[in-house]
Amino acid sequence: MDISELNRISSQKEFRRHPWELARVRAISFLLKKSFPKYKRILDIGSGDAFVIRQLADKNIADVYTAIDTAYSPQIISTLKENADAGIEFYSGLPENINADCILILDVLEHCENDHEVLQDNTRKGAIAEGATVLVTVPAFGGLFSQHDRLLGHHRRYSRKQLKRLLEKNEMQVINDGYFFMSLLPVRIIQLLFEKLNLRKAKKSIDDWKGNNIISNIISTILWADFRVCYFLSRLGINLPGLSCYCLCKKSPS
Repeated sequence: MDISELNRISSQKEFRRHPWELARVRAISFLLKKSFPKYKRILDIGSGDAFVIRQLADKNIADVYTAIDTAYSPQIISTLKENADAGIEFYSGLPENINADCILILDVLEHCENDHEVLQDNTRKGAIAEGATVLVTVPAFGGLFSQHDRLLGHHRRYSRKQLKRLLEKNEMQVINDGYFFMSLLPVRIIQLLFEKLNLRKAKKSIDDWKGNNIISNIISTILWADFRVCYFLSRLGINLPGLSCYCLCKKSPS
């Protein structure tokens, strides 16, 4: 969730998460655990309302958790700390010599005019340890770029090959990549068609999810199964298309 949406949430504890967010954080946790069972420090770049880092802390897959977002003000950090474990650190900028062994850049690069520069800056020596795990997710397929993307401040969407090239240029060794949430592709294609016909207005965010817990759990379970199918087939060399794309990397020696 974007940090700007915090102003529209009365209580983080009572707020209903969108099924997409619930399934996505399960996918992130799965990929991280597949790469390494326990990390020293997870660094979440562009952490927004810190939902992901809080969920990872609950799963105890690292010793230290650090959330960074340039939109964080002292007031926002204070609000986030009230709703997070004491073991989570919050910063508005990247501290010097933090040397994280796991870095998350989740649905961030599409917001950046110069994605290469942002990636290079946040994976520089001192910020990330040599051989560290890097997990990047982005929205997939430029052909699906819509008014919804513009409202969210996106500059682009990515193919799997485009994302891999970007990461390899920044001294990342891609060890696992693919698409996920293929079941959402038809929905997005229909939404894009309706948008072009002026039959639908794009919504800016997913912070107004009205579904109850039963509906949320059903949808998120379907999306989780969707991810597992896409992941399994990608291990066999079959890359099914999906609404999102991920690359799991290792930082190459300088």
